[in-house]
Amino acid sequence: MGKGFKFLLISFLFILLILSFYFKSKVKFKSVEIKKNSVTVSDFDMSKRVSEDEYYKIKSSKAEYSKDLNKVKMDGCNIVYKKGKNELELNADICEYLVDKKVILSGNIFGYYNDIEFKTVNEASCEYSFDNGSGNIDGRVVFHQKSNYIRADKAMFFSKANRIVFIGNVEVNYEMAD
Repeated sequence: MGKGFKFLLISFLFILLILSFYFKSKVKFKSVEIKKNSVTVSDFDMSKRVSEDEYYKIKSSKAEYSKDLNKVKMDGCNIVYKKGKNELELNADICEYLVDKKVILSGNIFGYYNDIEFKTVNEASCEYSFDNGSGNIDGRVVFHQKSNYIRADKAMFFSKANRIVFIGNVEVNYEMAD
């Protein structure tokens, strides 16, 4: 093991330790592989408490950080975000996190927001931008709550306005409660 590699490894672990204290995060992983411009970890598990009633957690079977692109690509990812009584969970085959900009999910996407479940019918993509709190799901998607559902080719969501817009071949089934 060369001096440069040892220095890089020690630097990485030191930075990871500082980041976990600074961001009030817990980071766990099974193994790490360090290359010149990237770091790959397996069984990645990170959680961060943002405030007293807000946190998020990210799990992935494999996560690779690219220094040049300033992004993290994750395989088999699970993202949970909770603020107050509201909880969002997202699962996807592949997730890309462009640091402090946006998250992009692709493949089979499913999850829930409180008691509303959603899933893509086939492979799809989902993009969420942190700066304006908006995003979209491109690909046939179904949102359902008990026996009620909405299907569409595309869904656009605006979290700050608490609004979802469904576009293309929209089908709604709503049953009135007795």
